[in-house]
Amino acid sequence: QPPRLPQQVLRRPGASAFRCSAEGDNAPRHSRRSALAATLLALQTTSVAAARAADAWNYKMEDIESGPLNWPGMCTEGPPPEGKQQSPIDLPARRPPRPSKNPRPILVSTDPVPFVAKRTPPGATKFEPKKQAPCKPPPVGDAPPANPCPPPQPPAAVVQYGESDYILNHFHLHGPKSEHSLSGKRYNGEAHFVFLPKDERLLPVGAPRAVVCGILLSFDTVGPLSSILQDIADIMPGYAFDEAPAEKIVLDVGDYLPDLSTESILSYEGSLTTPPCSPYIRFLIATEVRELGAGDEENDDRCLLRTLMRGQGGSNVRPLQPTIKTAGRVKGVEYFPSVATY
Repeated sequence: QPPRLPQQVLRRPGASAFRCSAEGDNAPRHSRRSALAATLLALQTTSVAAARAADAWNYKMEDIESGPLNWPGMCTEGPPPEGKQQSPIDLPARRPPRPSKNPRPILVSTDPVPFVAKRTPPGATKFEPKKQAPCKPPPVGDAPPANPCPPPQPPAAVVQYGESDYILNHFHLHGPKSEHSLSGKRYNGEAHFVFLPKDERLLPVGAPRAVVCGILLSFDTVGPLSSILQDIADIMPGYAFDEAPAEKIVLDVGDYLPDLSTESILSYEGSLTTPPCSPYIRFLIATEVRELGAGDEENDDRCLLRTLMRGQGGSNVRPLQPTIKTAGRVKGVEYFPSVATY
């Protein structure tokens, strides 16, 4: 059986439990901006004016100027290219296409590394590996320092797609429902793990700009807090997002990521799900929905998701986009069926 998110919570010594009041007095205010767009803007040659324009958007459907219905007109790279699929979409989980003949994507490695929560203007929250402090070795001939440079920190995770390696840049959450749906059903949330090229200069022609591993989240099973949201709660002590945690929070994202080699995966080339709506993003969506557990009155996964999305009226979910179809099927969707392991 493919691995599932562990249900047992092993709390760090001294870690405080997550608290969420009904009024949310101590909760942060968020005005959702795409963490994914923030990481990819460096890969795009956009003007300062265009970058500013990408900030002026929101999730309010009634806002005809800045809401989701007008996002295609706000794309900093111009209108979406003809024939390129926008995201998110409804994926055919009940009647998937024939198994793909292409090589499966591979989760090459994961390593426990320190993570921190960061806000990017005007208020998106992403969870990224903490960068190692720069360290220069002493000049040749000098006495060795009392505290020598530590070994380089390994990547938190590496995914191989096609001929290229992609390094985990960060992960973020969407709620209170999933962005993608499976055969018409949306779930309670969606986690996106965003991988950027190890070396963009070496990307082959046609390779994606980024690979996003997505897992759909459900609260149908009553139980303790899942490890992914408990870890997020521990990363954000007192919701002081602009302050570093008092101690390093070490996460192994291998506990959360789908096993790409064995799990059932639906894959397609889509776009950022927020302005600038850039295309050439490869989504790898696990069809096995992760049961999070409802938690208890004070430790509630749903409450934590609502708090994370509070600044956008409680939601940071783009509406489903029209699908491009060929012969009645969604064009470009690849299916990698589950593989039995013994």
